[in-house]
Amino acid sequence: MPVLVIIHNSATEKKDKIARCEINESGRILNANRKFCKMFGFEADEPMWHYICDLYRYQKDWETYRSMISEPSQEQVFLVRMKNRRGRSFKCSVVRSVRHDENGNILFVNEISRLKESAKEETDKQVGNFRYLKLMFPDSEESFSSAVAI
Repeated sequence: MPVLVIIHNSATEKKDKIARCEINESGRILNANRKFCKMFGFEADEPMWHYICDLYRYQKDWETYRSMISEPSQEQVFLVRMKNRRGRSFKCSVVRSVRHDENGNILFVNEISRLKESAKEETDKQVGNFRYLKLMFPDSEESFSSAVAI
């Protein structure tokens, strides 16, 4: 049974703003650093036995990630929306490199950086939230309209 290894170096951990994790071919998280745990809402010993695909906002992004197997020395960059355990999604850059473990199994080493949302994306998200509230509470339209303008 694999043991979860929290990857960290106390000298660089404070400066390091990149979340790192290793996953196997089926997408199971094998180990992760503290930044990864914080970004996705895990306690330090929790990520193992969770699947990285559950953290992708859109299933098609995970399918694209899985289908693009690369050579061990080649890095690939993916721009995707991921989500934390509470369901809040955010834009990320995932830099993936492939390596083999001591048994010859393929491991994906991921470096995940959260990206800033553009002003237009933030506005679109707020308008979408407003429309959702309007659909859920149609009788409250006047109070919503005065609080948020479309």
